[in-house]
Amino acid sequence: MKEEDRQLFESILSPGEEKGRLKLAKVMRNGSLLLALPMNQALALATLGLYQPQRWKGRMMRMVMKTLVVLGLHRFLPTIEVKIGGAGLFSGLRGCASPENFGFLLGNTESKIRNLIGVYQDTDSLSVVKAGRGDSSAVIRSEYATMQQFSDRIDEAPQCRQCFEIENGAAYVVELVKGRSPRGSVDDKLVFGILMRWLDTGTETNVTELDCWKSLEKKLDKKMMDSLGKLADTQVVSPVMHGDFAPWNIKIGSGNRVKVLDWEYTEVSGMPGWDWLHYHVQRMNLVSGKSAEIIVSSCRVLMGSDPMCTYLDQAGIHGLEDELLGSYLLYSGEILSYPREELLKAWAHTREVTS
Repeated sequence: MKEEDRQLFESILSPGEEKGRLKLAKVMRNGSLLLALPMNQALALATLGLYQPQRWKGRMMRMVMKTLVVLGLHRFLPTIEVKIGGAGLFSGLRGCASPENFGFLLGNTESKIRNLIGVYQDTDSLSVVKAGRGDSSAVIRSEYATMQQFSDRIDEAPQCRQCFEIENGAAYVVELVKGRSPRGSVDDKLVFGILMRWLDTGTETNVTELDCWKSLEKKLDKKMMDSLGKLADTQVVSPVMHGDFAPWNIKIGSGNRVKVLDWEYTEVSGMPGWDWLHYHVQRMNLVSGKSAEIIVSSCRVLMGSDPMCTYLDQAGIHGLEDELLGSYLLYSGEILSYPREELLKAWAHTREVTS
């Protein structure tokens, strides 16, 4: 196990005087700790549910792990032992009768800010806790406040339960959302329905007044901003913008109930259409491995589809589809730090060819 993995979970679970020990089965990926599964079968399955791989290798690994848990064989996996400290995560968890009723997933090793996401047995249900230290603490608090703010307006946000401080960090608790990531056109229709509902609750404003647009203007020179044409002069209906609206942050449960997770990049008033472009670009890029040219071409086809045309008409952006695509690629690259160089080259090249 990598030392940074151990430092991460111990910094969250172990501060303060020792109150007990926790023994968990470990699941590794590329040399890093991915999951720590409790011995309790039901809780181990719930912890495994936190991992929603999109590529076939990850899905196969998850299927094998699920089989092991169902058969009770995960207890024979290599284990880790974790000290439970009096000033760590368990000091603030309400209703957690025993640390043994706990398992966790560690955040992406490639992310600048990594968190611990755990599942535990609450008083009468299963809950999810997300915890971080250092720079992550402010993000944790902000994300929880965002979900609380939207709880009355948006059904798709998880139900909030508590937010609390730990030593040099913060954590929040929400309901455990069960379900699967969307796959295929039928699921895509369900997901797109969310964005239509969010647009219905949006407010009319000029693009230049959006915080996301202002942040883009600060990053780009005049030539790049001019490449976005008349979009800056447009009056749009501005919805809630999730900011990382990707298939792995969405779960479809029983009765086609859709929930959206990870609200840390949310804008209260955002650019319409960017979330839907992000959903498709991330899936084509990270899951399917499509080339930049195919991704850009597919996005243009997407924006010409009947449902998207209806959305863009309602949002006030019809006729500015290509500028919308370019602005999304610039925002996700410059502000959110996604690798967008090749996509932007493909977008600019095809504009030159068709102009």
